[in-house]
Amino acid sequence: MVSPLRRSVASAGLVIDFACFVGFCPGGQEVSKLASSQGAIRELLAGFGHLLGELIRFINYYDNRVANSFLTTLVVVLVLRQISLWWRNRKVAFELLMPNGRRIPGAIGMTMLDALRAERVPHASVCGGRGRCTTCHVRIGSGREGLEAPSTLEHIALERVGAPSNERLACQSRPRGNVSITPMLSADTVAAEARRPGGVSGREQVMTAMFLELRGSTALREKRLPYDLLFTLNQFFTEMAAALATSHGHYAQFAGDGLMAFYGFEGEPADGARNAIAGAVLMLSHLDKLNERLVDELQEPLRIGVGVHTGEAIVGTMGSPSSHNYSAIVDNINIAARLEAKTKELGCQVIVSAACLKLAGLEPNAYSNQAVDVRGRDGDIVVCTFAAARALPTLELEAP
Repeated sequence: MVSPLRRSVASAGLVIDFACFVGFCPGGQEVSKLASSQGAIRELLAGFGHLLGELIRFINYYDNRVANSFLTTLVVVLVLRQISLWWRNRKVAFELLMPNGRRIPGAIGMTMLDALRAERVPHASVCGGRGRCTTCHVRIGSGREGLEAPSTLEHIALERVGAPSNERLACQSRPRGNVSITPMLSADTVAAEARRPGGVSGREQVMTAMFLELRGSTALREKRLPYDLLFTLNQFFTEMAAALATSHGHYAQFAGDGLMAFYGFEGEPADGARNAIAGAVLMLSHLDKLNERLVDELQEPLRIGVGVHTGEAIVGTMGSPSSHNYSAIVDNINIAARLEAKTKELGCQVIVSAACLKLAGLEPNAYSNQAVDVRGRDGDIVVCTFAAARALPTLELEAP
């Protein structure tokens, strides 16, 4: 909402501008009247003495030539511009493939933004294409290999907004081959919108997903008062979250009596797989300590099932602008949850997929393994089953 002070200042500015215009008009009319009067011109140039006639001829002579020179220069510039555009289109070095199927040609040395502007394609660029903002950033599809690595200026700008590796600044990227791009912001956007979170924005990455669930939670609810149950669950999740943090895992969400987590957001994918296996060992260890503390309150020890699987994922910031978090979208989450459910059927505490073990540098055949069917997925998955923490391989935690 505009304040009264700002409205008053704006009104005063309009009044001053109008007053200046009103004073300028009579002055222009007076000068025009004097210019049409030969007597007024002679009176104005009387101080030049006997050279008055020569001065007038000099002015008239060069007045025409200055005007002709200006027009000639303007025509030459326009002609050279058209020749340059023709030559650029003849020597196309790359094409930008837009989401609507349009192909934008570009010459060697041109940035994406230069090519878009040359074809009069509207594109956001608040700073004017100097790399001082990120409003011009685009998501790269095919053709990423035809782009040079980001410059220091571009790297700093993209890092500041947490842009994934498949996003670049159009004003700083000079393609050497065809590239498909998707503008991230509308052409009329403002700078503040460039850093506004929200929606799904991520990158492809190999991730290890873990799904954990508390066993016998229904019976636990029936035998304990609500506040006693809340106390027990809080203790349980506190221990699991501590083990997750120690093993460099990323908490995704609590789902009922379960916990979903990811490993490998930072560092190498192999380190994420190793940390996930080590994290499962830590969680079972923390659970044993919790059972020791609650031995007098529980009729039977708490038990958990853990499923771990590795695969490709889309990771990034997800959710609405007012409520978002860093998470992942991938079928691996469902597979990890299905493997956790299989622990009941196979009578074990932890199931780790062979893909995760191989990425961690371990040989699946060294452990009890079998092919299992996973609901909602075609084909079986080879997994290794572990009845207790001591059966899991002992791995050192890898810092991301």
